Amino acid sequence: MGRDSARAHIDAFPLFFAWIGETQPDVPVEDIQTRTWNKLTAIVIRQLRSLGPWEPEDLTDCRNNVFILMERKLGQPMEIEVRAVRCSAEFFRSLGVDPTALHLLRAEPFSIVVVHPDIRPPGQLRAWLRDHDDDRVITVIQDLTCREEKRLPIPVAYELLKHEQNALLELTAQAAPELAYCAGVRAVHHESFAIRMGFVAGTARRLVLEHRGAIGNASEVSSVEELVPERYPAAVDQNHDAALLSAERAIRRLPAASRNQLIERYVDGLSWAEIARKRKVTEVKARQDDSRLMKELAKAFVPLNVEVGKQAVPRVVKWLKEMLPRVLERE
Repeated sequence: MGRDSARAHIDAFPLFFAWIGETQPDVPVEDIQTRTWNKLTAIVIRQLRSLGPWEPEDLTDCRNNVFILMERKLGQPMEIEVRAVRCSAEFFRSLGVDPTALHLLRAEPFSIVVVHPDIRPPGQLRAWLRDHDDDRVITVIQDLTCREEKRLPIPVAYELLKHEQNALLELTAQAAPELAYCAGVRAVHHESFAIRMGFVAGTARRLVLEHRGAIGNASEVSSVEELVPERYPAAVDQNHDAALLSAERAIRRLPAASRNQLIERYVDGLSWAEIARKRKVTEVKARQDDSRLMKELAKAFVPLNVEVGKQAVPRVVKWLKEMLPRVLERE
């Protein structure tokens, strides 16, 4: 694509490029726009290459899909859906479920939209937000009126949750306090260039996968029958994909260096050569490290029988690679 054509695309998405530029006010606008365009193009190309043959039209479509989605997100009120579990706060804590990331793209009020099939109008509810670590009450939101099946928006002030603060959200019916819906949330304030571009990179990778049909139907890539039942951390609630939550739990237990290794390849979309240079190792060593890490993660999902396990590992590794963008975006 020529320079004039790129400029036309940049001009067509003013909210997105203004949002990227806010974090670097001392850098010329055109430099930020060019760098963002080139970085996004490189991410999309790497992801397309990893999925097989591709055409220039695929690059154009996927890149435009990212711009369109981000422009729409930035032009709408911030609403983040959070799937809840119907249980007590104490039992929810025992599940060890990773919190849902609240990607707060702008410094303004937002809504946490609690989703559960048993939430129905009419009804008055109360929401509690507690700090995950010390159980301190952050806020109590009274007199929430349910007006929609299965969804309840909860208004929250932007400054209420600090960056990377984990919190427990508990929703109770005022007429029946024993009826509770719980979810874990983690605030992510997008106030730096690195965080914003990381979010864009993750969004781009997911949209490329959707464009190529690599994600597919959830029942095809996360069959409960293929996993070990006693290791499901969230089988109490059919709204949760038990396999996906198991992957989240396994990744959360990894050392920070190992998680960063996964992010570099499967979210940021770095090539093996770039990863090798960054770690000051050979490209072969970078690939070997990734292979060992993926096989180690896969062990939590395969039967304990040695022979059956050997046959299952490659299939589970393939599934993990498809799910990693969804898992790591919640980190």
